[in-house]
Amino acid sequence: MLIGLATAVKLTPGVFLVYLAVTAFAPSDAGPGRSGTAPSGPRQRHGDTAQHHGDTAQRHGSTGQRHGSTGQRRGDAVQRHGDAAQRRALFMAVFTAAVLTLLPFLVIADDARDFWFRALLDSERLGANAATTNQSLRGMLLRLYLPDALTSAVWLAAVAAVGWYGFRQARRAYLDGDTMTAVALTGLMAVLLSPVAWIHHIAWIVVVVAAVAGSGRDPVRLLVAAAVWLYYVLPIPWWGVSIKALEIPILSPVAGKIVQNAFGLGAIGLVWLLGSWLPRRRAAVTTAAAVPAAKA
Repeated sequence: MLIGLATAVKLTPGVFLVYLAVTAFAPSDAGPGRSGTAPSGPRQRHGDTAQHHGDTAQRHGSTGQRHGSTGQRRGDAVQRHGDAAQRRALFMAVFTAAVLTLLPFLVIADDARDFWFRALLDSERLGANAATTNQSLRGMLLRLYLPDALTSAVWLAAVAAVGWYGFRQARRAYLDGDTMTAVALTGLMAVLLSPVAWIHHIAWIVVVVAAVAGSGRDPVRLLVAAAVWLYYVLPIPWWGVSIKALEIPILSPVAGKIVQNAFGLGAIGLVWLLGSWLPRRRAAVTTAAAVPAAKA
């Protein structure tokens, strides 16, 4: 319900409707190292790993096998039938958003029409979209000052590519039971895919840092989380503005532009970090911890 309310008020939270949809109805998809009939996603892989480790632990009188089998069966069930709780949340969110979007047309019809058919189409009403404060994909492309048609084409292609990867990895994180990472990825989608994402919209970095840090037991993840926090605490995009103002040939227009887009480019990097590096890191730590147990 709250997602629907937020979507009706702000629109950008609508990315969580996509998140609910891909986690509620997503079919099994095959990928590298997985058969077409096996459930996909980190939860299945971790279920297999947990079951294998459970088999080893059972030989030493452990109960790990039961936990591994349970995790695998849960992953299988979600993959075959979808997630009923997510479906209920999706239906409620869509219903709430629809009601609260249509209701103003009955109460304040003129204002509602003005917003949906005029103000919403005027992205410049809140400020110049090419300004440093807009760190979305579109904002970064606008600062290249390419022809409008080319900018729009590249933006749509980038939105499709980043959206496909981001929501796919959010789905996998959810199937793995890592809701924090799934939410962090979806929050980054809200920043990157929106036509306008002011710097304060990158508040999702708080969730990203929590997802990267995890339980706090892995020092590597803690260091990476600290680096992410520091990166977004510093006013890096405005350093780029200063570099551009120096008007040094080549350096100012190239390096200055890249630094000016630092938070948006960083958000793209974080999507990869959460979607690719983090699962591999967890798997490596799990494997390293399992080796001594297997030898015991």
